[in-house]
Parts: sequence; C-alpha cells; structure tokens
Amino acid sequence: MLQTARMFLNAMASSALLIATVSGFQKPNTNTPAIITYTDPSPTDPTIYRFYSDGAGAYVDGNANVSAFFFPSGNAGLNTTASSTRMLTLDLSAPLSSPSTGTPYPFSNGTVGLVTVNLSHQLLNSNAACCQGGGLLGMANRATGLSRIGLSFPDPQGRAYLWTIKWGSGVTNSNYTCNLFTSRSADGSYWTIDNIDPSSDSRHCAELDYQSTAHGKSGTLTVYGYFDLPFKFTI
Repeated sequence: MLQTARMFLNAMASSALLIATVSGFQKPNTNTPAIITYTDPSPTDPTIYRFYSDGAGAYVDGNANVSAFFFPSGNAGLNTTASSTRMLTLDLSAPLSSPSTGTPYPFSNGTVGLVTVNLSHQLLNSNAACCQGGGLLGMANRATGLSRIGLSFPDPQGRAYLWTIKWGSGVTNSNYTCNLFTSRSADGSYWTIDNIDPSSDSRHCAELDYQSTAHGKSGTLTVYGYFDLPFKFTI
C-alpha cells in the first residue's frame, strides 16, 4: 500500500496541471481506505456514461493492487497504476471541440479504450472556490455541493506522453466549465459524485490535455480538446 501511495505521488508530481489545479500537495492517507463504484452504461438507462469501470466491479482499496482512499483533507483518490488487472473505460466518442492537426490521440483504433488512472477529487466551497474544509468526510448527512476532479493516465499506446483530464472548475477555456456534483447519503455511509444534471447544462464537459515525457522530462502541457464525458460513481 505504501508503495502504491508513492507511485501516486510520483505520477501526480509529473503532471504540473494536476498539482496546480486539482490535487495540490495532498498526500494519500493510507489509514482511510475506500471503495469506489462506477455506474456503467445500461440498455435501460437513458444516460450514456462515457467514463466507467472495466466491468470487474468496485475498486476496493488493497484488492488487485488498487488504491482507493481518503486524503487527510477528507477528499478522495483512486490509483490503479500498480494493478495489472484493474483499469477504467474511457469513451471519447463525443468531442465538443476539434484538436489541432497532427496532435496525438490516446487510442490507436477507435474512440474507446482502457486506461490506468491516478484520480484526485476535491469538494469546493459554495462559490466554487477551492476547497471546502473537511472535504467529503466533513460533509453533513444529506448535504450537497460542487466538486472538481483531475486525473492522469499514461499513454495507452506506450508512447512518451502523459494524459490528463479534468472536470469542473479550472479548465483552460471557461466556456467548457460544467458543474460536477457531490452529495452525501442520508445515513452518511456513502457519497455520490457525478456530472449528470440536465437542469443545469446539457453537456458534461471534460478537458483532455497531454504533455511529452520523452527523455524523462515533462514537456509543455497542451490542451487536446473538450469532450462530453458524463460519469457517476459512489464512494
């Protein structure tokens, strides 16, 4: 578990965007494990989820080298990079903007693929500024709020790129800022995090960025584009 936490910090440090806008310098609290369950697409569900599980069930801290945990801040993280079996499914089939000619693309064939991720969540204040004291663990039962999420994943094709995605505040183009919601259950036993709320925005915006990692150095972070990327998970 400690090795997994170190891997998380190393990957986070290699992505200046994730550090600056999402995770800060939070360190994993390995004494507070979690279980993270993604909602997967269903033929009977009218919502099409485009970021969801690998089909193998919940991501349980300590199982299959998965790290799912709460930071000392009370917010949550998920790391699957140490696992040889657990990944997440990323569906980039609904772009909201077009990339520049000649830019790389994560997947070699098609718009959907599996990725290993380092993910960090933060609960925001009521004015959407970072961050609400106590995080998820400090929320009252039945409380709701806005959040932001950032994650990084290595290039699925094995090239020298690091990819990042972020939802909520902090995107480069404010025209693609879409709300990300968090709520705590009535009994306080779990939290729901999602960007599914047609009353506020019909889009579910996410920014996809990339940077070169050739020769062990982090290159300039470049915005690839914006995608309609709805998702939901519980902790």
